[in-house]
Amino acid sequence: MMVTFYGHTREPLGVGRSVSWSQMVGALSRFRAIRGSKADRLGSCPLWSPVRLSAPRRASLNVVEVSALVLDYDDGVALPEALGRWDGYTRAGYTTWSHQTHAPRCRVVLPLARAVPGAWWSALYRSLLDGPAVEADPQCLDPARAYYLPAEGMGGPHSATDIAGAMLDLWGDAEGLHVHGQRMAEERERHQRRRREDMRRRQCSTSERDRTAGALLATDAEARRRVAVDCGGQLLASTGGAEIARALRCPSCGRLSVWWAIPRGWARCNHANSCGWSGSVYDYARSW
Repeated sequence: MMVTFYGHTREPLGVGRSVSWSQMVGALSRFRAIRGSKADRLGSCPLWSPVRLSAPRRASLNVVEVSALVLDYDDGVALPEALGRWDGYTRAGYTTWSHQTHAPRCRVVLPLARAVPGAWWSALYRSLLDGPAVEADPQCLDPARAYYLPAEGMGGPHSATDIAGAMLDLWGDAEGLHVHGQRMAEERERHQRRRREDMRRRQCSTSERDRTAGALLATDAEARRRVAVDCGGQLLASTGGAEIARALRCPSCGRLSVWWAIPRGWARCNHANSCGWSGSVYDYARSW
């Protein structure tokens, strides 16, 4: 199995090694003396992660594959009980640094028959939390998560053990979840694409309606007359005999000074110097 080791918490670059399960059990059975505060532990206790990285820096995107399931029990589950939940499988476990008899804390490690791709890991771990890994720390779903090697100096008494059994194979579950996730992502993309297309169609439809309404109000006397009446204007004959709409409120200066000829032409504000607003009758109708 591939394992990456880190000198301490603040060390972002790991060293990958291929180790046997028996070698890993040996490393997880020896408790290192770490004295002092939690800050001292952060700066001196080595860590491990059951992963193969594509680059030395610890990051989820760099995880190529995960070779073991690691479960942290920090809420009162004792080591024998935690190991018993995985009866029949090869596993190892050890109490963690702050473990105490009245407040047990432990870590269980199960090597995998087939390493799982890093990109599949989070979904797989999340599914296990709803089943056999209930009560385990959900933070371990990060494929790049690193774990302290056994250490003592606080709490206790500490212990470690390993049990032989069948190798846990999660590949099929991980692959199924990955395929399902891809299908869901594709369905979301199709839904978003349909929404974008619907929006474009609505925009095109709106633009077409705007063009049609604009053309109608440019030349249709009845439509221009109706806009004038609906907007509160007056209809009267000019001195030349042509019908005009007048006394409409200006969208710019607010005065009752907009007029237009009913047969055709733009709408204008009478106050050319102080306001000067002008536009199509359609523009005027839209300003309401």
